Amino acid sequence: MTSRYLHIPLLFFILLSGACKKDKEVTTTNTIPTPPTANLHIHFSHQADSLTLFPGQSYTLPGNQSYSVDVFKYYISNIELHYTNGNVFKEDYSYHLIDFKGKSEIILNKVPIGKIGLIKFMIGVDSAKNVSGPQTGDLSPSLGMFWSWNTGYIMVKFEGASPQSGDPNKQLVYHIGGFKGLNKAQRTVFITLPSKATMENNKNYELSLITNASRLFYGTHQIDFSTNYFTMSSNKNASDFADNYMHMISYKNFSEQ
Repeated sequence: MTSRYLHIPLLFFILLSGACKKDKEVTTTNTIPTPPTANLHIHFSHQADSLTLFPGQSYTLPGNQSYSVDVFKYYISNIELHYTNGNVFKEDYSYHLIDFKGKSEIILNKVPIGKIGLIKFMIGVDSAKNVSGPQTGDLSPSLGMFWSWNTGYIMVKFEGASPQSGDPNKQLVYHIGGFKGLNKAQRTVFITLPSKATMENNKNYELSLITNASRLFYGTHQIDFSTNYFTMSSNKNASDFADNYMHMISYKNFSEQ
């Protein structure tokens, strides 16, 4: 009689094990679908007002000053795409050095599809990266866009010449920097896009922007080459240049590639 009751726990264990095994066999794994994305190529074409910008060529400004350019580089950072539905895409580690004689395109891969209402970005490098120690990539000090760990990055670098320059060699040298205080040289730009700026899944698009180098010298502040031909520090003069270059980039076109 005793042995008959001893078999009951063993039978219960066998039944329970079978049930667990059966449950395990029917368990399925739920997968999250990949959201639809597209690739956006942001291209900068460089001009002097309505003319294409070429090294060494002379361009005339309002007021009859003229200039030629040899070096023209600037940072584009903190890129954001603002969609008409209220969503915002922010590029991770968003720091790009644009050079009118070199790199002139930024590629944003796998951005959300939809209709973009505007693009927002900074000309320059934000305060955080100016005080974060040695950087790599487009922020590498080896690229000649960094003064020291105290004064930080050069936001815009322009080197050229002008017959009106007060320099004995008629040179123009503007290294515009400064990341804090009243004279900080970063500027935020908002560019509204047309209604056709809509991206669809798995497609490539190009956003073409125009950078007008001449706008460094007129607009908010008029630059007189006879007295203002050299800037290489963070000061009121650098801030005046920044007020001008805040308006140097404008919309050109949006298209599917």
